[in-house]
Order: sequence, then C-alpha cells, then structure tokens
Amino acid sequence: MLQQEQVKIDGVAAQLAEQQRQLTTAQTASQRQQQAVEQKKRYLSEQEQQQQQLQQQLAEQLGDQPNLAALYESWQQQQQYQQQWQTVLASVETWQQLALDISTLEQQQQLAQQQYTAATEKRDEEADCYQKLKQQLQTLQQQAEQARFIEQFADHRTKLQAGEPCPLCGSREHPEVATYHRIESDAFTVEIKALEQKLAACEERGKTQRDVMTRAERDSQHLQQRGEEKQKQQEKLEQECQGLIQALGMPLLAWQDTMTLLPQYQLNFQQQYQQFKQRLDAVQGLHKALIDNEKAIQQATQQYHAATQQWQQQQTVLHEVLTQHHQLPTSFPT
Repeated sequence: MLQQEQVKIDGVAAQLAEQQRQLTTAQTASQRQQQAVEQKKRYLSEQEQQQQQLQQQLAEQLGDQPNLAALYESWQQQQQYQQQWQTVLASVETWQQLALDISTLEQQQQLAQQQYTAATEKRDEEADCYQKLKQQLQTLQQQAEQARFIEQFADHRTKLQAGEPCPLCGSREHPEVATYHRIESDAFTVEIKALEQKLAACEERGKTQRDVMTRAERDSQHLQQRGEEKQKQQEKLEQECQGLIQALGMPLLAWQDTMTLLPQYQLNFQQQYQQFKQRLDAVQGLHKALIDNEKAIQQATQQYHAATQQWQQQQTVLHEVLTQHHQLPTSFPT
C-alpha cells in the first residue's frame, strides 16, 4: 500500500516538474515575443515619424505648388520656356550672322562701285585719247590727200618760169617755187598706220573698261539684291524674336536695346531653370522616399500585427499552462 502511494507521489511530482518546465518555457517565449512586439512597434513608430518628416520636407519643397501634379505642370512650362529660349538664341545667332553677311555684302558692293567709278574714269580717259588720235589721223589723212593732189601737178611746177604765166591759173608770179620742197604722199603711210594702231589699241582699252563697268554694275546690283533679301530675313527674325521675348517676360524695347539686355535675362532664366530642376529632383526623391517608406510602414504594420497575434496566442498557452499548474497538488498527505 505504501509503495503504491509512493508511485502515485512520484507521478504527480513528475507532472509537476513537467508543468513547471512548460510554464518556464511559455513564460520565456511570451517575454521574448512581447519584446519582439515592442520592437516592431518602435520600428513602426519610427517609420511613421520618418513619414511625417518626409511629408513636411515635401511640403516645403512644393512651396507655392499645391501638389506634385501642379509642380509637374509648372515644370512643363519651364521646359517650354527653355525651348523658346533656345529658339530665341538660335534666331539671334542667325540674326548676327545675317548682320555679318550684310556688312560683307555692303563692303563688296562698295568695292564694285569703286571699280565701276575707276573704270568709268579710265574709259573717259581712253575716250578723250581716242578723239584726239582720231583728230590727228583725220588731219594726217587730209595732209596725205593734199600731197597726192599736189603730186599730180609736179611736172607743171617744174616748168614754171619767172615772169611767164602759169598754164593752170595764169599768174605770172610764182613765189613758192623757189622754196617748195616736194612731199611724197607715201611718207604719210607709216604715220597713218602708227596712228591707226594707237587708235585701235585705245579703242580696245576703252572696250575693256566698258566690260569692267558692265561687270561691276551687274555685281553691284546683285550684291544689293542679296543685301536687301538678308535685311528682310533680319526684319522677320526681329519680329519673331520680339514676340518670343515678350512671352518670356522681357519688356518690349528697341531691337538693339533688346540685344543688349538679352544675355542678362537669359542668364537669370537659366539660374531659375536650374533651381527649379534641382527643386524638382528633390521633390521626386522625396516622393520616391515616401512611397518606399509607405511600403515599409505597411510591412512593419503587418509584422507588428503578426507579432501581436503570436504574442496573444502565447499568452493563451501560458494561461492554460498556469491553470494546469495550479490544479496540481502542491503537498501530499503523510
């Protein structure tokens, strides 16, 4: 009988020891899970605080923009301004090139006019020379004709005697006979040929100068036409640029004043453009960080809820173990 009681006591003691072990294990697991829950809760709280900070930073970066969509719309407008500035700068560069072209054409036209004037003076000189040579040739030809005419009466002249009448005119006085020197008509031939050559050379030089005048006049007209076309292109560019510049916020001024102020306005815009781009990059970075942090919050929330649920389950197990432990006798009759 005593032996049976001892066996029973030993069994109850073993159960008590096992219950104690289970209780200790359940308490330890519960404490660890509670710590895990608190850690998840702190992490979730940190993520939520970080989310608030990110939202505050995003609001500061948005500034006067009510939301991200409005900021993107403003950025698109900035990009349009940037394209307009590129168009303006390209047009101004073209305008400046046209100005250089016009200046070059004016210089070329002035040179062509100078060539025309110089050729005109030389042509006039050759014309005067031609008239003089022509007059000399006509005089020499007349003299040669007279010489040939006189040669026809050479025999009559040799027969004239002082005091006797001339068979042609009847005069008895012949004052030139004693001093007359016969001039051969052939002697004029060399001089006439030389004058004719000079006259032909003078005429050729005059023709050359007239050709120069024609080319210079044609070149001058062509250069003037090209200059007028480029001036029209300039005027068109000025009108287009003035319209774009007004749209970009510059005041309507005379073109030269606009050209003077344009670099400063363009520099100001580029600074604003870069600042806006940096602001947009910052906003995009914050927006991405918010999305990533929101995902982290969702994950942390899920982990927190899962840990809480597991802790609650462990609390139930612990409660059951404690109940069973309390039901076991703590003493035995003697």
